[in-house]
Order: sequence, then C-alpha cells, then structure tokens
Amino acid sequence: MERLEIKKNIQKPEDQNLSFRVFDLNQSNLKDYLEPHKKDHFCILMVESGGLGLQIEDQTFKLNSGKISIIFPEQISFITSVSSDISGKIILFEEILF
Repeated sequence: MERLEIKKNIQKPEDQNLSFRVFDLNQSNLKDYLEPHKKDHFCILMVESGGLGLQIEDQTFKLNSGKISIIFPEQISFITSVSSDISGKIILFEEILF
C-alpha cells in the first residue's frame, strides 16, 4: 500500500520549508488519492462545488458542496468517485501545527 508523505509533495519552492500545503481540489490534484493509501499527515478536503465519494477505513462518505472531511495520519483512505465540476481546497498539515 502506498504511503503519501507531505515532505515529498512539493509543488512550489516555498513548500520545502512549510509544515502545511494548500491545493485546489480538482481532478488533477486528486490523482494520488484514487487508490487506497496512508498518509503521514492530516488532510482536510473542502468541497465548494460538485461532489466526491470518499472511503476512510471501512466507512464511505459522499461530500457535496459545502461539506468538509478530515483524514487523520495512518488512516487508509481513497477517493471512490469525482464529479466533473469538482472544486474546493485540499489542506495538508503535520501534527506540529497543533
């Protein structure tokens, strides 16, 4: 099973020095989340429009416009479906931010 690490998710030069990342929630940025995996960080999904299906451990969720979900480190999760008009934000952060 793949393990996603926040330190390897660098899309901008300043990401190397930060304990968090913020990305647009879109089809392109969700490609790493389509297969079951674990993370070494927290992940917040905020849906502004459209919808997606999310599996966390043994529970399935449907996130539509205005919904938020958090995935904790080491939880097995993956995206089961994504609407073509999905938009929102993905926020990744390490425990140190608490």
